[in-house]
Amino acid sequence: MEQLFITAITIICSIIGAVSAAFGIVKSMTEKHEKERKEREERQEALQLIILKSLDGALDLSISTATAISRIPSAHCNGDMHAALKAAQKTKEDQRRALTAAGVSHMMHDD
Repeated sequence: MEQLFITAITIICSIIGAVSAAFGIVKSMTEKHEKERKEREERQEALQLIILKSLDGALDLSISTATAISRIPSAHCNGDMHAALKAAQKTKEDQRRALTAAGVSHMMHDD
């Protein structure tokens, strides 16, 4: 009877050990996938920041070019340059507002 009890305890301990090992493996795999997901997100954010800075630089260059050309009396822009300048300035202001709203929303919700 005592031998049967010891065998049962041994089997139960073995099962607990196996379950524990399985949970450890699953946890390890989950942590690895989470780390890879975070790294992907960081790379995506860095790329988006580069794109945003590039667009901002191109927009600044467009605005300064339009401003400079509009000051040249012999350029004869026929209003096209003035319209483009206004559109670029409006786009820049819209972009600033959208980024400000997104930043405030992120700070408030902290997702």
